[in-house]
Amino acid sequence: MASSNFITPARSWDNGAEWSFHIVLVCEDQSTTKRALELYHRLVLRLTSQFRMSRSLLYFDRFQSSDGREVGLRDVAQSDLVVLSAHGDQPLAEGPRRWLEACAANLNGRKITFVALLGHGAAQNGAPVCEFLKSLALEGGIDLFLQSDGRADEPVMAAPRAARVDAFSPHHARRDSFPWGLNE
Repeated sequence: MASSNFITPARSWDNGAEWSFHIVLVCEDQSTTKRALELYHRLVLRLTSQFRMSRSLLYFDRFQSSDGREVGLRDVAQSDLVVLSAHGDQPLAEGPRRWLEACAANLNGRKITFVALLGHGAAQNGAPVCEFLKSLALEGGIDLFLQSDGRADEPVMAAPRAARVDAFSPHHARRDSFPWGLNE
């Protein structure tokens, strides 16, 4: 098993599709990785006919150093979706929190979606990690979906881009929409 201090090499499903879709899985530890990989595999099953799928896997302890945060930023810069999987019962540690803040600050107008998979009903209970992620999403122009264990069919759209666009920049150009949605 790879050390949690390193990025797991990207896996790719190349089916000859013209479009690619890269997902970055960011996990608190090995136990939260299972949730992230389950979502990734569900997306692969639904999207491989339309996209070349790839992923990379990062762990929170990677973000304790500035070098680790920089590597994570480069990976997110190439991604279409970031899946953050955490226990959710405690505020984020300083390293992951600083990395997420840097992600939001370095988007340079690029649109991205984060899905936060949290344990312990955190999305429904207003846990500190949720409030941090909602604030970050609103400030950084990030679409954020929150989901807690046991609520697989009830994701919460915490910070819809359309609301921010209408409220803050009515002339903002939107990225072309894909012919699918998270529930399709």
